[in-house]
Amino acid sequence: MCVSRARLRDARTITILLAVLLLASAAAAQPAVRVIGGYLYAHPGFEDVKISTAGSLNGWSAGADISVRDHLGVLVRTDGLFGGVFRPGFVIRPLGDEMRSTLYTVTAGPRVSMTSHDITVFADALFGMAHGRARSMGIDFLSAVDDTKFVGGVGGGVQTRVTALIGVEADVQYRRTSLFNQTLNIVEIGAGVVVTPRKR
Repeated sequence: MCVSRARLRDARTITILLAVLLLASAAAAQPAVRVIGGYLYAHPGFEDVKISTAGSLNGWSAGADISVRDHLGVLVRTDGLFGGVFRPGFVIRPLGDEMRSTLYTVTAGPRVSMTSHDITVFADALFGMAHGRARSMGIDFLSAVDDTKFVGGVGGGVQTRVTALIGVEADVQYRRTSLFNQTLNIVEIGAGVVVTPRKR
């Protein structure tokens, strides 16, 4: 577990450095930065039926959309998703502490968009690291498994402005990873608030 957490910290560090470099390279153009945060629902599709998150996942998403050129930006995003609670141990009498299925991702990638009448349609491709915890069912024993792997995918959505500073966004993302030594497909549906800080 310590190694997995170290890998996740490394992924976060790399993503933050990438964002800083992109901001620095585009500083001359004074890029617009939109801060995004909101609710996230996800449904993971496991190949191995012995591994599960006890159903769908709910959580949060936070990130920043940094414009590089007209219609082109870079999205830096962190997601936290949470599933059902379980207790490791014998199925008929679990004795371990309560644990919760989780899935964290730290990703970054290009986003292209088109805007008309305060409505923006966008598409993105995001890549980074995923760290997950799930329950593993044996013959008569339930245990927790943790893993950290590369994750990538594509998505898109729509964004509309409510005021000069605040907007709302809805998006769908498809992600693919090899967590828990299997191909794991994840569909995420999100809705949130977009804040555009005023330029000085």
